[in-house]
Amino acid sequence: MSESDNIIKFQLNAKMAFVKSEKTYVRSKEVNVVKEKELPKRIKVENPLTKQHREELNYWINEWVTTSNLAKKPIAYGKAYNKLYADGLDGEVNGIGQIEQSEFQQCVSFIQQRIRVLETVGNKRVMRRKADYRSSRITAIHTRCKELGVSDETRKAYQLYRFKKGSMKDFTDDELEEYYGYVMRGTPRFFIPKKAAPSVQKDRESALLILLGILEGEAISKGRQFNRQALSYRKEEMLNLLEQREPDLFDISLDTFNEFWDMQKHCKARSGRKPGQSARR
Repeated sequence: MSESDNIIKFQLNAKMAFVKSEKTYVRSKEVNVVKEKELPKRIKVENPLTKQHREELNYWINEWVTTSNLAKKPIAYGKAYNKLYADGLDGEVNGIGQIEQSEFQQCVSFIQQRIRVLETVGNKRVMRRKADYRSSRITAIHTRCKELGVSDETRKAYQLYRFKKGSMKDFTDDELEEYYGYVMRGTPRFFIPKKAAPSVQKDRESALLILLGILEGEAISKGRQFNRQALSYRKEEMLNLLEQREPDLFDISLDTFNEFWDMQKHCKARSGRKPGQSARR
């Protein structure tokens, strides 16, 4: 039997070929190995993550990966998720579809902790990015409140009640993130119990009294008289002076300031007066 008798000829466009030989050897430069998908560790999930949960978790994973690159300790996107499953959730899951809603905050907290560890490296780019990140968060909160029709008065009052801080610049990273989450999810109520509601009017009047004392001291040092019931400052100018000293309390519209001014009993401003002009003619 010749060698040609052991081969069945077929056309070039044929899809199948039959070889008589019992053994066939194939030489290939590439070998593709198909790995079977790992079986889920958690079969039953009562309350899986919502689409919004997944998007936020994906955001934090991206933050982790980006910060790791800036800190020159890079972690791949997939590896970050695997670390979350193995370390953040104690290896109980191996896929995002197995995470319960009750575990969502645990996942976010774990990732935030990893990010803080990377930030302590002290890389200047990480610190600079962190400042930009905080600024973008604060801007997003302001924007969202305007979209919801929440006034600055309501927002600041809620901040004072919940965080005991009038300015978001004084928030810790965790507080800022908590407030951001509250404002951005659903429809926040900004509810404050009546007994706990801070007296913004009282705080503003205290700031006004301090300013009046400073202005009076400056006038006396220059040999001038200072009459609190006939100030040489217009209300617009008083608002500007107060905002420079207490931006958390007086970053408000002129209409809101007028309401405050009408309620306070400590001084009166004369319309049309300019700073430096005598209060009497």
